[in-house]
Amino acid sequence: MSAARIRLGPLGITPSIALTNAGVDSNVFYEVENPRQDVTFTVSPQADTWFRAGPSRLATTIRSDLVYFHRYASERSVDWDARTRFEVPVNRVRPWVGASFAEGRQRVGYEIDLRTRRLVRGLSAGTDVRAAGSTRITLGAERTTTRYDEGAQFLGSNLADALDQQRDRVTAQYEQDLTPLTTFVVQASGARDAFSRSPERNAESLQVVAGFDLSRFALIAGQVRVGYQRFNPTTGQLSAYRGVVGNAGVSTVVGRVLVALDATRDLNYSFETIYPYYILTGATLTLTPRLTEHWDVQARAGLQRLAYDGRFAPVQDRVDRVDLLGGGVGYRIGREMRIGVNFYQERRRSPLLTRDYVAYRAGTTVTYGR
Repeated sequence: MSAARIRLGPLGITPSIALTNAGVDSNVFYEVENPRQDVTFTVSPQADTWFRAGPSRLATTIRSDLVYFHRYASERSVDWDARTRFEVPVNRVRPWVGASFAEGRQRVGYEIDLRTRRLVRGLSAGTDVRAAGSTRITLGAERTTTRYDEGAQFLGSNLADALDQQRDRVTAQYEQDLTPLTTFVVQASGARDAFSRSPERNAESLQVVAGFDLSRFALIAGQVRVGYQRFNPTTGQLSAYRGVVGNAGVSTVVGRVLVALDATRDLNYSFETIYPYYILTGATLTLTPRLTEHWDVQARAGLQRLAYDGRFAPVQDRVDRVDLLGGGVGYRIGREMRIGVNFYQERRRSPLLTRDYVAYRAGTTVTYGR
């Protein structure tokens, strides 16, 4: 609330906007042969709001992505993402409820190249408890439903049949402040996934992760989580999984260079019937040297590895790779605005020839307040 750019009594508002991907996409449909090119851009306004009434607080974030393609009008869309949380602190206890809504026609992760509409709704509730001056405990529960457009087809699979699902999840989290800038975190969660049209995919999972939350004022800022997941299909038609999971998003400044690393390892459901899920392991490294007060350059390299469960597939040890390489130059105007010109290459390598492609993107990005 105190960091809001606009203050209207108990209401705080922080607006921001971004113009991204304003340029050329060399492979709009991610095709292996005869890729089609188009001019595109995305405008993304966003508003973060806070409202206080007595001790209670309502926080809301609303964002829209206005996606434009010049030639292929079928790829244009207006996407929405809204999240809200209401909390009422009572002494050391802070109960809260939350809701989320997202609707869009963008690619989903690294697997589905089709831009098809997907609706995700979520409800959550829980409580934060300050057990001591530097110790906090959070208990929560959430339900998330995911629905795809009726009849949306990708490589012969009906996405609604394969991926429409409801996830129920409960979590317990322990936080311990080690220093003013470092917090140790342990989280345990249990989830149940129910697929309305493909009940053979139903599964239960248990995950325990631990790591650190690092303040943006620390030498290394961000978040790190590493742990273990046990994935148990309830029907016996999927393979079980036991293994390491985790994620990290950290950054630091070395001299005049901002170094940022994003990494993940997680289990994801696939749209393919014979490959019901895959383990995604990947990392992206971004280097942003600050040349002057206003100018910077950027280099980015990433690798994502998708290892599929192929017990019933002809290619049982299938591993796809997605390589990202690119860079650009940027100019800052004050603290809030940055104008950048970027070029990226994305290459997917797969033992299945229908999934092997390369795409290039070149364009301008303008951000304000982000």
